[in-house]
This record gives sequence, C-alpha cells and structure tokens, in this order.
Amino acid sequence: MKGVVLIKAGIITSDPALALQLKQDLEQSGFVSVANGHDNGGQVDVVLLDCRDSQRVVERIEDLKDDAPVLAIIEGKPNLPVEIFTEFTDVLFYPYSEKELYFRLSLAAYKSERAEQDEIFEWGGFKINYTNYEVSVDNNKLDLTYKEYELLKHMALAPGRVFTRSQLLKSVWGYDYIEGARTVDVHIRRLRSKLGSKYANL
Repeated sequence: MKGVVLIKAGIITSDPALALQLKQDLEQSGFVSVANGHDNGGQVDVVLLDCRDSQRVVERIEDLKDDAPVLAIIEGKPNLPVEIFTEFTDVLFYPYSEKELYFRLSLAAYKSERAEQDEIFEWGGFKINYTNYEVSVDNNKLDLTYKEYELLKHMALAPGRVFTRSQLLKSVWGYDYIEGARTVDVHIRRLRSKLGSKYANL
C-alpha cells in the first residue's frame, strides 16, 4: 500500500485527565496521538495545545519546534493576549464534543504541509483521491454518496483496524444517528456492491 495518510496529533497539556481523554477520543476517531506534543522527530500533523492555563500558554508556544498547525483548547473566556491567537490555526472550546474534535482536527490537519504531501491512497487498482474526493477501481470512477465516500476514507486511513458499528457511527456521522447500526450496515453493503468482489473486503 502507498499514500496512506494517518493524521498524527501531538498533545501538549499538564493535565493527565485531559491527556487521557484526548488520547481516547483521538483513537476512537481513527487518529494517531503522540504524548507530550511531539515524537522524537517532531513530526506531527497537528498540535493540540491546552490553553486553559493561560500563564503557561506563551511558554508552551515557544516550545513548539515545527510548523504543524496548532489547535488551541480553550475554556470559558480565556485571559490571553490578543496577539497569541495569531499562533493558532483554530480553537476547540472545552468541554468539546467528539464530533467537533473530529471536524476541527481534520480541518487543521489539511492545513499541514506534511498532511498534504500524500493525497492519494492506492492499492492495486483501487484509488482514493483526497484532493478531488474521487474513488476509482481499475480506472473506473465510482459514483459514491458523500457518506459512502467518508465511510470508505475513514476505513482506508486505518488499514487493518477493525471498527465497531458504534465507532463508525460516531466518526463518520458524528452523533448517535436515530437508525443506529442499521444505517452503517446499509452503507457498508452499498460500498461493497460498488467496489465489486475484487475490493469488497479491502
């Protein structure tokens, strides 16, 4: 396989409870989390920066060693200098919802140069183009609905991982859809039918 884009999110916070919560929510949504903000090479696609302790925000921003987008976690009315906000790509208000975390993190990652370097997932004759939202099989473009595309993309971003219906529902639909697992099953059947027998079990 090549061109697989896994969004790696660095977490910078001194709050162990928030760190654990973010790690669990990130993994639930199919992202990869990195403790303490960075791995050894500093290669993360987006940084989640805890800005609830305003006295440490400036210090933490100065510690950032790369150009990854910064998603600031803010609570209430932050007591921060206005110019600090120019350092943020976006803000996430705490407490947040899983849907909002997924949306804002995905949006911030798209602004990362590293996340944009690989825009195509390709395996054999199966291809997903993340730039123009196209999926093709053996050079034949598939006619997918928006949700079918999002569902396929979400699973392709985590090859080999097994998702529960509940995880797919929260990650793709963003909330507890009224029809529950039934709608996931319906979309999976439609995807398999459109992909054909060769790629139905990808």
